[in-house]
Amino acid sequence: MTTPEDLPEFRGLVAKLGPELRRRRHEARLSQADLAKAAGISRNQIQNIEQNRNNAGGVANPTLASLVEIGRASCRERV
Repeated sequence: MTTPEDLPEFRGLVAKLGPELRRRRHEARLSQADLAKAAGISRNQIQNIEQNRNNAGGVANPTLASLVEIGRASCRERV
């Protein structure tokens, strides 16, 4: 059975996600710890997304809920 991680489109999107998250986090002048706390997730999750990896050695695969909370947190922190 094919999983999302097997699809080239998925790998391409995830590869772009990490650098974009890092860029926007830096623009907002947030540390990984600050963003993680505001989003209600661990700093390790932010680090894994930015580095396109997971704790098992594969590619990052953040949940939609995590991505939504990261987006909300980064918007709240800018205001």
